[in-house]
Amino acid sequence: MKRIQYKILLALVGTLLVLISTMPAMLQPIKSESDKGQENVVRPQVASYPDYCYTIGTTSVSGSDNAHFNMATQVAVNSSGDLYVADELNHRVQVFNPAGVYQYTIGTAGTPGTDNAHFNYPQGVAVNASGHVYVVDSGNHRVQVFDNVGNYQYTIGNTSNYGADNTHLNIPIDVAVNATGYAYVADSYNHRVQVFDNAGNYQYTIGVSGVSGSDNITFDTPYGVAVNVTGNVYVADYKNNRVQVFDKAGNYQYTIGVTGESGNDNAHFNYPLGVEVNVTGHLYVADTFNHRVQVFDNAGTYQYTIGVTGESGNDNAHFYEPCGVAINGTGHLYVADTSNDRVQVFGVLAPTGLVIDINGGAAETGSISVTLTLSASGATEMCFSNNGTTYTTWEPYNTTKAWVLDSSPGMKTVYFKVRNSVYESAPVSDTITYTPPSGGGIPGFPLVVLLAAISLGTLSLRLRIKRISLT
Repeated sequence: MKRIQYKILLALVGTLLVLISTMPAMLQPIKSESDKGQENVVRPQVASYPDYCYTIGTTSVSGSDNAHFNMATQVAVNSSGDLYVADELNHRVQVFNPAGVYQYTIGTAGTPGTDNAHFNYPQGVAVNASGHVYVVDSGNHRVQVFDNVGNYQYTIGNTSNYGADNTHLNIPIDVAVNATGYAYVADSYNHRVQVFDNAGNYQYTIGVSGVSGSDNITFDTPYGVAVNVTGNVYVADYKNNRVQVFDKAGNYQYTIGVTGESGNDNAHFNYPLGVEVNVTGHLYVADTFNHRVQVFDNAGTYQYTIGVTGESGNDNAHFYEPCGVAINGTGHLYVADTSNDRVQVFGVLAPTGLVIDINGGAAETGSISVTLTLSASGATEMCFSNNGTTYTTWEPYNTTKAWVLDSSPGMKTVYFKVRNSVYESAPVSDTITYTPPSGGGIPGFPLVVLLAAISLGTLSLRLRIKRISLT
């Protein structure tokens, strides 16, 4: 009988050992295949620009060197993120890389002229899909086209000669280029938008040449123009205090603003000069004399304002007569803050201020089940790791998290990182020493786990005893 009891005891011990060997894996965070080797991925930009990022130029200081502008009127961005600024009173276009570092100049700084190396008060700029640059050379009544390294290609319009036929322009102000390379020129003093193909050949007119008006087929000094991904055309109709929207064939669709009425509420503009459309169809309007940028969805419904309505200023919360807007591939917004002689850049910054505390900052724990206290500014999602390499799946950001350390005794580190709609933060971490309890259980396991194991072993013992008694 003693030999049988000894075998039963060995079986019980074996059962407990099996449970002990499998429990650490059971207690680790559940991970999926998609969690392995997570990469920092730039996610699509939502239509929101809460964060000032940086300034290009020197605020409220005009100049002609490469650190200054003198009336920056319009901006454009190419597919690589390079920024082009029409620096009007310096008679040039300045080019900057995505970090805002000066690269080169198109035109001859400070010197107006009529040849292909000079401009005369350039006010508009656009870039097509192949990187060709279109410069609206307003004082020369023309649009100059350059390749992606600044070499002159051809001219739209008749240099130094204005007119109202289809081979002439009259103080053009802005230009936009669609996906097929068609150029839309805001021919302001002819009160029309002229459309040209990708070789500069005239195609058709939106508006009535030489006729100003306030109905839906006429403009009064159109200053800004933009084209969305479906070909709709947006025109900042300056003196009519409105934005007119047309389909890709030039048919009127709807109006944003109140025709002929200036105002500073969200239904009115005060002489808008610039327009731009992002990939989701949101419209950005440089509402110049309200010193703000107004944002509308793709149905023309007001969304929000950037800047302080009706207040000019030179801090990062204010504009002073902004004239142009542009949006790059990661959703950053560039505003030509004209009378402040600068370009202001806005976007969603990476989350900041990450903090993680394990058990309120305790130095030691006797349990592998801990509570994480968290904080971060601008975070929408979070994830965690016990080794700094393999992270859990992203989950909505919260200020607390129940977490399980790995089960071996010693110093433990928990890593924490967050992200928003664009950027992912670098991880931060906290440490705590795990010391298994000396009694009341097997080290590394909660008492309830041990009791469950003993109950299972006891059931196995009873079954064996019953089977022995039957024999």
